[in-house]
Amino acid sequence: MDLTTSNLLHFNYEQIINFVLGLPSETKQDLVAKLQTNLQATQRAETEFWKFIGLLDWTKEDNNAITQPLIKELSKKNVVEIKDFAEILYKIIL
Repeated sequence: MDLTTSNLLHFNYEQIINFVLGLPSETKQDLVAKLQTNLQATQRAETEFWKFIGLLDWTKEDNNAITQPLIKELSKKNVVEIKDFAEILYKIIL
């Protein structure tokens, strides 16, 4: 058996598909509904992320002044929204 990363990913993907195909149809419907909800939440988080990025004031020269509007708005958000912002930012900068 070839244990390259692509083969392992393919193998795991195949296992997941077979597992899902073996589920009762009500469970599949629940799974699809959850996936759709998660996708919608991700899309909302990404939309919010870009709104936050739009708050950066690039007319300023000082980093603190540039980020102040963003920090002010983020401070009004709950922990989940701040975490969503941080996760998206982390993915972008890496």
